[in-house]
Amino acid sequence: MSAASFHPTAKILFWLLLALWSPLLGGALVLGVAGTLVVANMALRRAAVWRRLWRMRWLWLGIVLLYGLSQPFWTVWLGWQDGLLQALRVVSLLLLFSLLMGGLARDQLLAGLYLLLKPLTRVRVPVERGVLRVGMAVRYIEALDGLKWQDLGRLETILNDLPDLPSTVSLELPDWAWRDTALVLGGIVLGGMLL
Repeated sequence: MSAASFHPTAKILFWLLLALWSPLLGGALVLGVAGTLVVANMALRRAAVWRRLWRMRWLWLGIVLLYGLSQPFWTVWLGWQDGLLQALRVVSLLLLFSLLMGGLARDQLLAGLYLLLKPLTRVRVPVERGVLRVGMAVRYIEALDGLKWQDLGRLETILNDLPDLPSTVSLELPDWAWRDTALVLGGIVLGGMLL
């Protein structure tokens, strides 16, 4: 069964649960999970994820340096090890996100996010507006994906040339199935095993 056959909301919930449990993973387990996710992304030829990870190289370096420099001088190496472990956890979550959400269209992802946040409408949170704004931001980010530092001087022209975004979006969702419940319960069970 492919990840594309699951409900978008179930995938988002599964990813959030694994993100919640990821700090409990030890060094060897994080390395194994990251290695497995790298192989899976390579097998599915998800080239975009590698570009995004490369663009975030300063974030990874910053995490490692901050962890290392936050330690007393004689334990700097231990801080750097902790920083490497934390950076590897974040990389693993991004690789998992690529696997789970890679086959989804933007509108499917927005529909899943809308259903996940829909209970907040009972306390008068404008979920529709929030999801629409997320969709607009994602669309602009996709349009500006190839932007380089040299292009920042003409950023206003680039933004003016972007196509107008629709003011309404219609979202269609598949029905929730037993496998979606099994996916969410699997995330809960995985976290329970780590405790």
